[in-house]
Amino acid sequence: MRPAVRFSRALFCAALAATGCTQPEAGAPATPSQLTSSPADETVPAVSADGQQLVFVSDEPGQLALFRMPIDGGDAVRVTPTQNWIGTAVWSPDESKIVYTSDLLAPPDVFVISSEGGEPTRLTSDPGLEFGPAWSPDGSSIVYVGNQGGRFNLYTIPAGGGTPTAITSGPGNKTTLSTSWSPDGGSIAYLSDASGTSSVWISAADGSGARQVTDETGDEGGVSWSNDGTTLLFGSDRSGNADIWTIGVDGSGLRQVTTDEADDYGPRYAAGGEWIVFRSDRGGQTDIYAVSTAGGDAVRLTNDEVAEGPVACGGDCSRVVYTYNAAKSHLFTIPASGGERTAVATGDNSASAPTISPDGSTWAYLSTATGSTDLWVRPVGDGEARNLTNGQGDSGQPDWSPDGARLLFVSDRNGSNEIFAINADGSGEQPLITSEGDETGPQWSPDGSGFAFVSDRGSETDVYVAAADGSGVRRLTSMGGVFGPAWSPDGSQIAFTSGNTESGQAQVFVVSASGGEPRQLTSDAYTAGNDWSPDGSKLAVNRHNGVGFDIAVVDVATGDLSVVAGGDAWEVGGLWSPDGASILYQGNAEGNYEIYVVPVAGGEARRLTSTAADENNPQWTPDGRIYYVTAEGDTNLWSLDLTAMLPE
Repeated sequence: MRPAVRFSRALFCAALAATGCTQPEAGAPATPSQLTSSPADETVPAVSADGQQLVFVSDEPGQLALFRMPIDGGDAVRVTPTQNWIGTAVWSPDESKIVYTSDLLAPPDVFVISSEGGEPTRLTSDPGLEFGPAWSPDGSSIVYVGNQGGRFNLYTIPAGGGTPTAITSGPGNKTTLSTSWSPDGGSIAYLSDASGTSSVWISAADGSGARQVTDETGDEGGVSWSNDGTTLLFGSDRSGNADIWTIGVDGSGLRQVTTDEADDYGPRYAAGGEWIVFRSDRGGQTDIYAVSTAGGDAVRLTNDEVAEGPVACGGDCSRVVYTYNAAKSHLFTIPASGGERTAVATGDNSASAPTISPDGSTWAYLSTATGSTDLWVRPVGDGEARNLTNGQGDSGQPDWSPDGARLLFVSDRNGSNEIFAINADGSGEQPLITSEGDETGPQWSPDGSGFAFVSDRGSETDVYVAAADGSGVRRLTSMGGVFGPAWSPDGSQIAFTSGNTESGQAQVFVVSASGGEPRQLTSDAYTAGNDWSPDGSKLAVNRHNGVGFDIAVVDVATGDLSVVAGGDAWEVGGLWSPDGASILYQGNAEGNYEIYVVPVAGGEARRLTSTAADENNPQWTPDGRIYYVTAEGDTNLWSLDLTAMLPE
């Protein structure tokens, strides 16, 4: 889908003149420096406030851990214990500590650790998810996003530990990852959909005086403050595609910074606040660009065949760090009984989310090979790939009709996520569900007469159904926090997951396809996922066990739950085999995800793959074959010295 729009020049020139350096022409790609080169993946970089140190996530120990190294390169030192998942990491203003999110003890919580390493301190322990932490400028407080009661809101907590304070409250998916303290620490900017779209809001640091800064014209993302605290920088699709914008903190002076037809996203101030660096897919690939805050043409800083990841920097942001993913995606098939894998398609640097047609003859998948995320189809075996959507926005979530003639998919071509249908030969494209909200997760009913989907048009995210032509839309649930609808094989029920529960943790529900009160099936730990067994009597789900995730089976009639695969690692997914005897899933083995099959009746799981790469998106074919995607290659960290790259 579309990117989450969601992330003194004179002094630099003087420095260049003193060293005899010359500046490149505007638009000339710069020469980056590689910081890491291990066979492991290094991701999620964060730069210290003084701009001299770097912390990042690496899977080199076999599981994930945070590492620290000088920003100029050198030896990396492990900071945290190993764990299954690590999210955002941020340096404290004095560089002595690092705050990060991790599943070390439970579903993701906020931790603080000395930048030299040692034992982490757990700051949050609520049953919901916590993520997106950010330090106050004086280092005394941390703001984060927490999911309590199925709703995402902002909280602050003392950096040394204590009781969280709610900064926002209310219904809906209230806030996002994007939160930013004002330079003086007195205010917090954040994103909220309280008004219907994702808009920029500001409140005092204690939550008082909340006010909306941008209107509902588009979805905003990636908000941050200017150095002098007078202006907010953000991304927005209000112009029809993702561009970079600024606005005064009082809501005046809205200005569009970039106007390219491509998507520009992930902006942040750089070079002492006189430039803005961002990522863009202009040119048919994702690269890093910079544009002067005074206006003018954007300068292209990288020019690679693969996408650069999010940009990080510290201090005056004269040097930026980013991830470079040299991996290429390949589609393989492997027997369910194990054996040698066979390549179906190789060399696509962006293939993802494959789904096989009901007769097993064709697979649909997503690819960014042409710049945008398009929906493609190709025969299983020999045959040419065909682009069905051809750059009309970003597409996602394809689902085959039961007869294999059409595909449902989601597209953001008109500014928000809408549901379309298209014939498998590329003809007959038709918009089905459009509204001012986001429409996602379409799934055909078993008889092809209609489909279910998720929409936030009612301020809460709920399940809706419609006829195959998009008419007769009906709302099935009114509880909010819903995702992942799945039809029972006979079409009589729809299973879904909702985070809007008494415990604040996601649980699995079923509801009659004709309407009525949803019935909660699970009630213990965080549980999600809902793949129906072929006979419609059970659901395969993912259940958190306090350390990792298990694959479990839930009896739809009784709610009884039994674990079929699990342990300390993350076992995710869970797809029933066509004969109902086995479940296919991904397991985190030795730091990367491999494909497993486990018998439902009991017994040891069988590992089908064993590579150094992650194996993703496993799928069954009707005759019991398995397809999956693997990305072979490494993700490493690189840096750009902006003082030698930006024009006058």
